[in-house]
Amino acid sequence: MDSDSPLGSGPSNQPVRVRSLKPTASPGTLAVSAAVAVLLFFSDQAVKNFIVGNYVPNELIAGSRYVSLVFVTNVGGVCGYAQGAGTLLAGIGVLTAVAIVASVLLFMPDSRVHGIAFGMLLGGASGNLADRLRFGYVIDYLTLDLLRWPSFNIADASIVGGVAVIGFLTLWEEYRLRIEEARRQPPHPGRDHQDRYSIILLVILVGLLAAAGYLFCVVRPFG
Repeated sequence: MDSDSPLGSGPSNQPVRVRSLKPTASPGTLAVSAAVAVLLFFSDQAVKNFIVGNYVPNELIAGSRYVSLVFVTNVGGVCGYAQGAGTLLAGIGVLTAVAIVASVLLFMPDSRVHGIAFGMLLGGASGNLADRLRFGYVIDYLTLDLLRWPSFNIADASIVGGVAVIGFLTLWEEYRLRIEEARRQPPHPGRDHQDRYSIILLVILVGLLAAAGYLFCVVRPFG
């Protein structure tokens, strides 16, 4: 073997390419993501500090027939499941925050909208993690009485919003690539029907996910 061969050379004497660990997004996009995360984190913590300093658990702050503000201490996970597993949930929160930071640095596309979405994820996850580390539980306060939805907070809404935006952008990019590919190919009489079926299936999938969320959090067959 030639001692001057590059490390990791293959059979054809071509160097094996290793993926760079440099950020995939530009500094501007990373700054947008960081700014959104910091803004949401401190907004969430400011509201929670105000509630903790002025109200007691289960106290009604304000309310109407449809929406109410109630100081709720959630010692469980999503929708109140896994009650009493605070240490485990805190560990999961730390791993989740680390995974989001790694995704922002290594995989996030160079798009301001992606930067906002990933910032929402990071800010929300950090906000709830801070609660578990400070109090041993998450502070919830928003309740949708009309839907009987469990109480949540700004951090929860940020996480859901970030996931929704990233999911939409991923599907939109896939749809755009399919359209571009279709334009480069000869016309096909069945292609329009396939696109319609794809849209219908997507709508059905979104509906099933919404129904599953309502069943899991409101009907609560497992809790």
